[in-house]
Amino acid sequence: MKKILLSSVCVAAMSASALAADMAPRPMYKAPPLAAPPQFSWTGCYVGGNAGYGMAARTWNTTVTTGVTGPASQHTSGGGFVGGGQLGCDYQTGSWVFGIEGMVDGSTINYNTSIGAILPGASLNDKVTSFETATGRVGWAVDRSLFYVKGGVAWEQTSGAINAPAPFSSESHSADNSGWLLGGGFEYAFSPQWSGKVEYDYMGFDNRTIAYPLTTAGTVTFTHQNLQTILAGLNYRFNLDMPH
Repeated sequence: MKKILLSSVCVAAMSASALAADMAPRPMYKAPPLAAPPQFSWTGCYVGGNAGYGMAARTWNTTVTTGVTGPASQHTSGGGFVGGGQLGCDYQTGSWVFGIEGMVDGSTINYNTSIGAILPGASLNDKVTSFETATGRVGWAVDRSLFYVKGGVAWEQTSGAINAPAPFSSESHSADNSGWLLGGGFEYAFSPQWSGKVEYDYMGFDNRTIAYPLTTAGTVTFTHQNLQTILAGLNYRFNLDMPH
């Protein structure tokens, strides 16, 4: 009987010890914090294409020697498709992004303006066949969004013609003009390597004098020469310090 009683006491004591062990507080383990996602960087180089609309204008200034003799001035303007490619490099420090870019575009800008008040039946023709730019840009980045302004130099290839009725002569010319550019835009990186942009640029070109020896115009001086573009572009970026 004593053995049975002693065994019962031992079993009870062991059960109490096991229950106490289960109820004892255990050390808490915290999961390591999740790493913050890497910040997008605009540092790197890129190559891409663009397309959009261009608007060109200039003023013809001359002295008419036939018909209504005297100084004459005629403003001309028109628009057309523009498109081409660009390449450049960016460097980001903090939220600031500094870059350089070169662009080469072709153009279908081709327009006619009547000068019937000066010479009945006559017209002027203007054409922009292509243009190039070399610019620097400064932007402010908000992660994958980039707001920027740009400025630099620009060149354009143009032609012009005086279309005169018989018995007067018609005559044309082609010329390369140089000038400056100011613009700005917005670019968004929708993947690690690809970004899209929209951009407005204004280009102003130097005055230029062209001789028209066969027509009534004689010598023409072109002033207020400008080209404006609204472009959408797509870039492939070779990022230098952004994880993939």
